[in-house]
Amino acid sequence: MKSIILTVCILASAQILSAQEKGKEKMSPEQKMSPEQKSENLTNHLDSKLFLSDEQEKTVYNIQLNSVKKAEKIRKNSALTKEEKKTTLNSLQKSTQDEIKLILDEKQKMKFDELQVKREEKKKEKVK
Repeated sequence: MKSIILTVCILASAQILSAQEKGKEKMSPEQKMSPEQKSENLTNHLDSKLFLSDEQEKTVYNIQLNSVKKAEKIRKNSALTKEEKKTTLNSLQKSTQDEIKLILDEKQKMKFDELQVKREEKKKEKVK
């Protein structure tokens, strides 16, 4: 009888551990990245589309890093409701975009705006 109970407990523990591991696997690669890695990826993406100068690249990286860190704090803030988080994150995204646009030349701004429109379209498609 004791061995049956022990076997059931071991099997239950194995199931719980397996479920926890599966939950970790569902995290996207972006969720597993450090703020520095996320900022580097975002900066590299913009550089590939906008052909940033070295100075612009450094500035964009710092803007992105600051934004990514703020976004993480917002997401982890349990005092905020889901809707408040969404609103705050949207506001942060808008201010980050505005800050980036300040350092771009006119041609880059036009391309940046195009990228943002495409991004919004993809976002709307995911919701559907």
